[in-house]
Amino acid sequence: MPTTITCNQCQNQIEITEAIRAELETKVLAETQTKHQQEITLLKQKQADAIKAKEQELEQTKQQLKLSIFTPKSTSLEYLKLKTIT
Repeated sequence: MPTTITCNQCQNQIEITEAIRAELETKVLAETQTKHQQEITLLKQKQADAIKAKEQELEQTKQQLKLSIFTPKSTSLEYLKLKTIT
């Protein structure tokens, strides 16, 4: 036989298990949402960090390519072509 309590305001009979279940559901849902939001924030930060690192890597590669292309070589026809274009 389920245990019930009477609401002081509306006089309805409420099963204690129902009241506890609702409270636990609310608590677990709030905790889960908080945890998921923290995970989302962490993943967004990791993604932003990875993008920044790749952008820096790309910039370094560009600089290395510029140096290798525009470094004069005594018989480099490519250098002369690029030099006249830029």
